[in-house]
Parts: sequence; structure tokens; C-alpha cells
Amino acid sequence: MNEAIEIRKAVQDAGVKTVVSHQHRYGKHYQKVRGIISSGAIGRVHTVYGHSVGWMLHICSHLVDYMRWYNDNARAEWVMGQAAGRGKLVDNHPSPDYLAGFIQFDNGVRGTIECGAGAPNVPEVDYWWRKSRIGAQGTEGFAEVLTGGGWRAVTRDQKGVISGDGCMSYDSDMPPYVEDMARWLDSDDQVHPCNGESAYEGFEIAMGLLRSVVQRGQIKLPLGPGEPELDAIRRVLPEQVLVSDEVNRTAYKL
Repeated sequence: MNEAIEIRKAVQDAGVKTVVSHQHRYGKHYQKVRGIISSGAIGRVHTVYGHSVGWMLHICSHLVDYMRWYNDNARAEWVMGQAAGRGKLVDNHPSPDYLAGFIQFDNGVRGTIECGAGAPNVPEVDYWWRKSRIGAQGTEGFAEVLTGGGWRAVTRDQKGVISGDGCMSYDSDMPPYVEDMARWLDSDDQVHPCNGESAYEGFEIAMGLLRSVVQRGQIKLPLGPGEPELDAIRRVLPEQVLVSDEVNRTAYKL
């Protein structure tokens, strides 16, 4: 977290615009779910959630970004997390094998997040790296997106489940992502949806979850400087991790 704090201050001081590649939000299925939630069709949102079988430093920032998007980009007040498994600490994206946690947002919405070997399978999706589910529950329904398998919802105005197609695709997701960069360069009013300040808030959530694993309690946000999270977690992370589904066993070499 210390390096992130320094980088953020440096770009702020220099007046540099920053963008992070959370480009999946440009997928039509992600956009559809956002539209359903923001229309009020599921009532008052009380819970947002995200889970993926991929490990933390590949996936967590994506899950948090889309959860925050579905919750009107509310700020997080505190987080609490737990983790297990040391196998992926030697990966080029060093991570616990499994991370799970809770997020309390300042608008009263609760977030739940899981990534890694213990996260639920998404059997509707065949390709392993696209087995991600992100959505929101409200007082009158729910809406969720599957990264590799479309979207579905139950709303107050429809009978039964409604659904549609969609799949992560760089060919379709990247052009509008890049176009929004150009718009922001041309006009300060056209802030990029994946701007670095928003991504930083998501990164704080992820690092807060790791601090919670080490400190064994709730972590208040925003975060200040502290011991590097990956160094700290290496001291306390248990070796054993249990898979939620056989689909994860090969990826985690278990």
C-alpha cells in the first residue's frame, strides 16, 4: 500500500490523468445489469457481491470495481477478510490461494467478495478464467452478470427470470475503453469511468482485506501507510486450502 500512496500523490501533484484496465464494464451484459440496478427495478440495493475462481491479484480489483459501480461508487468504511493457501504466493501475481471478505459501504450497502480456490464455481461458464459472478440484491429483486455467460435478473416489474447474452471480449470491450480516454484528454469534464482515483479506492479495499487477515479484525478505511501487505501475509497465511469445486483443483495444483 505504501508504494500506491506514493504513486497516487506523485500523479496528483503532476496533474496526470490515470486510467486502470477495468474494461469488462464495457461489455453489453455488464452494462445491462448496471442499467437494471440504476433504474430502481430491484428496489433498494442492500447487498453487492462478486466472486471468481481466479486468484486475488488477477481478479480482486476487477470484482471490487464492478461491485462499486453497481453500488453507485460508494466509498467503503471498513472491511474484514480471511485467507488461506500459500501456493500462489510464488506466482507472478502473488496471492493467497483463497481470499474472502466483507465490505461495509458508507451508504449502508454490504459487499461480499471471494476469489480463489474456495470461491464458488460458476457452472454456466465453461472457460475457467471467465467464471466470475458480480451482482446486486435489492428489496424487490436481483441482477447479476457472469463474465463469460451473459446476465440474469428478477425485478418487480417482470414475472420470473429475465436474461440475456454477453461474454468478455477484448475486441468489443477495448474500443470504447480507449475512446473514453480520448474524450477525457480532450475535456476535463469527460472523466474516464475507469479513472485511477476510483481504482485506488478499490485497491484500498483489496489491501484492507489482506491487513484484516494479518490483524484478525475489521480494518477502517481509508488506509494509511503500513507494513507491505504481501510481506505481512506471508507470516500468517495457513498452508492448507480447500477447494469449493473440483474445477479449481488443477489450477491450484491440489
